[in-house]
Amino acid sequence: MITVTYEKKENEVKITIKGHAGYNPGNDIVCSACSVLFFTLMEEMNLTRREMALRIMEGDSFIQVLEPDETAIRVIMNGYKMIADTYPEHVTVCGW
Repeated sequence: MITVTYEKKENEVKITIKGHAGYNPGNDIVCSACSVLFFTLMEEMNLTRREMALRIMEGDSFIQVLEPDETAIRVIMNGYKMIADTYPEHVTVCGW
């Protein structure tokens, strides 16, 4: 199970992704979709020159963004929510 946790405090957003989907080990479209969303958010924050902290490890990633682009955050989190709605046994979203 992948758990996506969203936290917002004043001018910062933290998103943590933990676990593995376990949908189809070795060819896991659910895990791939979650990873693509994470890397898309990371690249967008980088391109818009947002201050951020990162941790990227297999099964445990984290991004903290100061003064985030709220539109980008909303799009990415809605993507995670759509994946969780489609694959509820493999992805859960907390705090959104």
